[in-house]
Amino acid sequence: MEGATTEANGIELVYDSYGDEADPTILLGTLLAPPPSDRAGHEQLAVETWKAIGSPGFSFREERVRGLARRIWETGYDPAGVGRQLIAIQASGDRTEALRTVEVPTVVIHGDSDPLVQHPGGAATAEAIRGAELETIEGMGHDLPGELFDRFADRIAGLARRADAHATAAAS
Repeated sequence: MEGATTEANGIELVYDSYGDEADPTILLGTLLAPPPSDRAGHEQLAVETWKAIGSPGFSFREERVRGLARRIWETGYDPAGVGRQLIAIQASGDRTEALRTVEVPTVVIHGDSDPLVQHPGGAATAEAIRGAELETIEGMGHDLPGELFDRFADRIAGLARRADAHATAAAS
């Protein structure tokens, strides 16, 4: 499994890129498209990308995507960034054994409709971490739909309570 982990206050956050290969039409059609030369082109590419990899089970908020794309363009858009990210994912290697060493409460939230990091990747991450919970969200892709913000917040708050209880028990 490829990915990265980071620990913050006893809460393990796992960014996973394990699983079946991504749909090559998505990679070729949007992620590897020639970089736009102007803001309007950047906005349009962002819309096309997020439509391709986003959550088919939830609303697509085009104006929000365009607004984020505008901010990115205005604050230092780096066209080579996507390529560097893809190379880093490929170069990061299998982290399954490292994940097996995680000893803090963990929840893996993964969509069943993610075309980039397919569901087996999220399941493998949860399986590799002792005691991890896997929450699969039907219709969620490679984004964070606004309709799920309360659900995410509830899961993160529950995880924080578990982490606090875990730290308290470990200190005793």
